[in-house]
Amino acid sequence: MQDSRQFFQMIHTLKHITVRLLSGGYSGKKRVLCYGDSNTWGYIPGSAGRYSFKQRWPGILQNELSGRIRVFENGLSGRTTIYDDPYEKNLNGRKQLSAALERCAPLNLVILMLGTNDLKFYFNLQASDIAKGAMHLCQDISASQSGPNGTAPEILLIAPAPIKWLPDVPATDFKNAMEKSEKLAKLYGAAARNLGIEFMDAAARVGMQTVDGIHWDVETHRSFGHAVAITVLEILKLGDPPQERHRGLRFV
Repeated sequence: MQDSRQFFQMIHTLKHITVRLLSGGYSGKKRVLCYGDSNTWGYIPGSAGRYSFKQRWPGILQNELSGRIRVFENGLSGRTTIYDDPYEKNLNGRKQLSAALERCAPLNLVILMLGTNDLKFYFNLQASDIAKGAMHLCQDISASQSGPNGTAPEILLIAPAPIKWLPDVPATDFKNAMEKSEKLAKLYGAAARNLGIEFMDAAARVGMQTVDGIHWDVETHRSFGHAVAITVLEILKLGDPPQERHRGLRFV
């Protein structure tokens, strides 16, 4: 019985090694997972369309650090941190996280940007509740063995940019969310310090030139992807960053 159990454990281990070899897991490139919502997915404001990979910020990140990293996208429109949406299934980010980590392992870095959808009025959450949700996700990542050699990957927690309304855009699900959204950066930053992980405030770099106040246009994706690339370069020690350094992006 014991020999049989050891045999199946060996088969399981060999299976994972094979999958990672075929996926480039040991190619020398750093592996980065971008885990987020519709702005990570690439939702085009004012439509149901999706930007191309080259236009989305994870694609910009991949292009800027080409040859040094491999980016894995996992964006989903409507995704929350840890809360079940009463109207739509499978949007709880915590319930999907473990599978995403395992699917892309071994990971050197996980970039997490969630919290916007938690601002929907029917969740009735305070900004502190949303920050706690993001913190729980970071703790789950830290407790995982999805990094190199079964360790935990590095984490970059990004506070989503505040919601801004334009005159011709109705508030819909996000009524009264503006004030709460403006509190997230400070709370996320405190959570990152407490956890000893990297932090970035999207609003410090994103101009939020949007159609609907929430989703980003192409230029915003481009500038944000560039800012993330600079930060990833430093976190993973992939070389000297460009001479110009954008302020307000991360804690040390």
